[in-house]
Formats: sequence, structure tokens, C-alpha cells
Amino acid sequence: MKNVTIPEFAKDCADRTRERLDTLAKLPGSLGKLEELSIRLAGITAREYPSFPNKGLVLFAADHDIVLKGASASSQEMTELQVRNFCRGGGAINAFCRTANACFTIVDVGMKRDVDIPGLVQRKVVHGARDFSTGPAMTRDEALSCLQIGIDMAREQAARGINLLAPGEMGIGNTSPSAAIISVLAGMPLESVTGMGAYMSSDRLRKKTELIRHGIEVNQPDPSDPLDVLAKVGGPEIAAMAGFMLGGVSLRIPVVLDGLIATAAALVAEKLFPGTASMLTGSHVSAVPGHAALMERLGIPTYLDLGMRLGEGTGAVLLFPVIDTAVRILTEMPTLDSLDFS
Repeated sequence: MKNVTIPEFAKDCADRTRERLDTLAKLPGSLGKLEELSIRLAGITAREYPSFPNKGLVLFAADHDIVLKGASASSQEMTELQVRNFCRGGGAINAFCRTANACFTIVDVGMKRDVDIPGLVQRKVVHGARDFSTGPAMTRDEALSCLQIGIDMAREQAARGINLLAPGEMGIGNTSPSAAIISVLAGMPLESVTGMGAYMSSDRLRKKTELIRHGIEVNQPDPSDPLDVLAKVGGPEIAAMAGFMLGGVSLRIPVVLDGLIATAAALVAEKLFPGTASMLTGSHVSAVPGHAALMERLGIPTYLDLGMRLGEGTGAVLLFPVIDTAVRILTEMPTLDSLDFS
């Protein structure tokens, strides 16, 4: 991973923003989490009055061969179908990006097939993550390559003038590697972070959980070595998202997280470079089991709770207009002392 340095959260700047909020023409703290959000963004950017005119989401796509063992109710082919849909602008994430006036980029980092789709950025490292119930999902070098692709994509976005970022993902079956990563790196019970995914029965959920557990036992990932965990039981898009977070944070660009899969990537990023989590921004509380607990453990606040569990980066982009509102308060509200009633 080239030239990654994680800056410290600018507490002095955040404190000045907090003081500014307390002088505005309102009761101190009366805007609740909006005030907390603007303070966090000030600390991340080291700017007392941050603003984000240029927003972007980068969605990383990959396949997972563990799906072939029944780890998902959807077929592996659905990844490609959805990627084609996204490239045509037909996904929920496309609609959310249009609403938020955010640029949308989609990257093939590990899809099973080689496909030529207009609008799809080609950065393929592997043709699908291997079935980690029988062996490592990726080699260590492949995991490193995916991390670097994420870092590079964040830097490319920054070079285009994007100053607010979110990572998205598309990969049928990627809740399984996410659960495995969280269980190993955070020590959380596998049952607490393994969700039903799309239309999965309780019987199939039990089988999925045991399949993940078996994969962890087979691979014996080292909890003290996050790259080992990522390679053995992770996935290409999860690695790329982790790199994307590192790339954005290193430039003091706020990176907004979506749900459990993005948070699994954030956990990897934090373990690789401690301090990363304090520079990330949460969005919503996912309905997927374990998400709220993991966000709390990482110390990343969330601001919305809409019962969502779609993924794709939808929750993150949904927060973009809220972020605009939170930071405009700082420059568009007068202070109480400046009010003139004459």
C-alpha cells in the first residue's frame, strides 16, 4: 500500500466548530445529531467551516464462490445482472446518487466473468473470490492488490475534485465473508453478525452460519494479522472498500459508510491503520444483525435509522443531503448576539 498516512482527528478545529454552534441563533444543542455531524466533519477535514460541493460514490463489484455451497438465496449470476443494471442507471443507488447530485462510478475488482459493459471501470484482480469453506478466498498478494485499487480510486476521485466520498458494493454472497471478518477481527459471535441476506429461510441461515464457521476453522486466519484475515475469508470488493477508506482518510476527505459490509471493510482498515475509524463517518443503522454493535465498537456514530439493508452504498448516499444541511448551518445562521430587532 503506497504512501498511506492516517492524519489525526483535528480536535481543536472540532472544538471551534462546537463553540460556533453554541453561539448561533438557537438553543445550544437543539439540532441534536446534526450538530454532532458538523463537528465530526470539521475534525475530519480540519476545517472549521467544511463544505462538500462535489460528492462521489464508487461501487466495487466482485463474486464469491462460497455462493455455490448455498451461502446465498440468490444465484451468482445476479452480480453481473445487477452491475449491468447499475451501468444503465437503473439501480436504487443510481436513483440515490441522482437525488444527492453525486457522481457514480462502478468498478469490476473481482467479477467472475470478463464483461465489456459501457461505464464499467476494469480493475479486475481475481475472477471471483474462491470458496473460503475449502481454502483461502484470495492470496495475500491479491488482497493487497485489491486494497491498492481502492486507495487509487479514492485518489482518482480526489483528483477530479470530489471532496465527499462513499464506497458501495455489489457481490452476491458477500455477507458471508463480512461475517467471517467481523467474527475473527472483532471477536463477535458468528451468529450475531450473520444475516439472512435475500429471502433466506431460518434453516438455510443455520447452514450458512455453519459454512462460515467451517471456513474459519479450515483457514485459521490470524486475528493479529488483518491482511491474513482479509485474504483467507474476505473478498475483493471488501478489500477495495477498505483501501478506498484509507485513501480518502489519508487526504482528509470524509468517507461515509453504508451497512454491515462497508463496516466490515472499515474494521479491516482500522486494524491495518489504527486511527482510521475516528476519521470515518457513519450514515444509517442497518437492519442487518450486528451492524449497530460493530459501529459502536468502532466508535463511528450513525445518524439515520430507516430499517434499510440493501447495501450498494445507499445508506451512505442518503446521508449526503443531511451533511449539506449540517454544514450550511455553520455559515448561513447568524449568531444570537448579531440579531438586530430594531
